[in-house]
Amino acid sequence: MILALDLEGTLITGVGDYDFTPRPGLRDFLERAARRYEVVVFTSVWEFVARRVVEQLARDGHAPEWFARVRIFNPPYDEEERPGKKNLRAVGPAGAVILVDDDPGFVLEDQVEEWIRIEPWWGKPGQEGDWELERVRIEIEERWTAQLAKRQAKIEREYAPMLKNLSKW
Repeated sequence: MILALDLEGTLITGVGDYDFTPRPGLRDFLERAARRYEVVVFTSVWEFVARRVVEQLARDGHAPEWFARVRIFNPPYDEEERPGKKNLRAVGPAGAVILVDDDPGFVLEDQVEEWIRIEPWWGKPGQEGDWELERVRIEIEERWTAQLAKRQAKIEREYAPMLKNLSKW
């Protein structure tokens, strides 16, 4: 499974002049996620800017070293250079990608089931006790477990007749 993470408002505050604050618990979240999933960044921030941000996060110890080399995806931009919606099929096949994003405006209607909303992170006073990444981690695990159970049930349904015939031999 691929875990596609938004950048601004999800993992960090805004990227103005490369001055941003990482969300509390970011490094731990990324380390735990990478044990089970392929982690990518899917952001409306221009790719060259996003690359500098992920490199700085890793360099400053807010993210694991591998995060500096993470694959980065951008939604298409219109003629006025405004970002469009995030099509998860650009990242991976249907059912194999989960998007974590704070902005529902970037989610395609037919991909809402593959999206986990996270409360926006702007690094304001009072947000120091932010536990959103932990909540999201738990939701990802629950979805992954449910998805595995569905796959197992499908396999059992599809192969049950064949296994039944084999048992007669």
